[in-house]
Amino acid sequence: MCNHKLFNEKYRRTWQNPETILTDIGLKSGFTFIDIGCGEGFFTIPAARIVRKKGKVYGLDRDEEIVSILREKISKAGAINIDLKVGEAEETIFCEKCVDVVFYGIVLHDFYNPRKVLKNAKKMLSIRSSG
Repeated sequence: MCNHKLFNEKYRRTWQNPETILTDIGLKSGFTFIDIGCGEGFFTIPAARIVRKKGKVYGLDRDEEIVSILREKISKAGAINIDLKVGEAEETIFCEKCVDVVFYGIVLHDFYNPRKVLKNAKKMLSIRSSG
């Protein structure tokens, strides 16, 4: 049984800060970020703020209703650098070698084929030059 309190954003922020997590993993302005299993956007919207207009955020979730809720949140937040897709992570590759960060927030265990999800992430990841 799913604990819906766990996914309540206000409660979740008491034990998890998305902005801190995203900056700690190195997300920066101008990056391209994919939130796999984006849900209602707990990490998606903060990522869009961090990457700014120069960057891009993609969100993927298999639940069309949840993606609709996120679309409303994005509209209210005025975020223009987020593209959403409804689909299965095992069957979705947004682009090849075009992404700086592929992110999974409390979802990797939910996929029917986590190995394929991770292989898809590898196809999408780009290696940035540090120089």
